[in-house]
Amino acid sequence: DFTQTAPVTNTQPSSLVFLTINSICLLLYQHQIGLIRFNFIAIEQSNRYLDNKLYSSSV
Repeated sequence: DFTQTAPVTNTQPSSLVFLTINSICLLLYQHQIGLIRFNFIAIEQSNRYLDNKLYSSSV
């Protein structure tokens, strides 16, 4: 019986990790619009930087 209960105790930490991942995903989902806007701004800035770098190197 003790050997059968061992796997159950091993699955408890993983379920805790799963719950924390779920809560993090929920938080990220709530701020998804803000994150998407931030990502677009970052992508635009990096693209401008790369364009300027390519342009300056080609000239």
